[in-house]
Amino acid sequence: MTSTDEVAKKVATGKELTTPELIALKSADVKGAESERHKKVFVLPAGPKPTEANGYAHDANKAATIQYMLGLGLRPSGEVKLDSIKEQKTRDGRSIGWELTYSVGAIPADEYDPEDKPAYVVDPDVDEVPANTDNPPGDAGTGTPGTTVTNGDIAE
Repeated sequence: MTSTDEVAKKVATGKELTTPELIALKSADVKGAESERHKKVFVLPAGPKPTEANGYAHDANKAATIQYMLGLGLRPSGEVKLDSIKEQKTRDGRSIGWELTYSVGAIPADEYDPEDKPAYVVDPDVDEVPANTDNPPGDAGTGTPGTTVTNGDIAE
């Protein structure tokens, strides 16, 4: 495994990086160049364990993981998966939050063939985009119950 420090030294000396090294360099949550997977960590406040059984929807975090990697010049080569849910605790054992780690196979943009997979994050045929919010459905994140946004217009 190549450490992130070793990757930085390679960059500084102008040496060519392998695909795992490039992914490690671009992905802040990848600690070493051991695979061709982009990782993204989300930290949540203390509360019930964020599992689907407890009503937590992971779709928004999965979409954000892909959006983040697109901004870094990486393209997904598969589906995003939830790798782990770890509870963060103080030294005396009090829960202070949750760390959710997601990963997805990654391809550097210059090696990406658009014929391999569509380059959109959210399916264009879906009317509503999943989100982890307290807003009621149809609220469109405005904070006003019953407000719906359609084609940029607000309808009551």
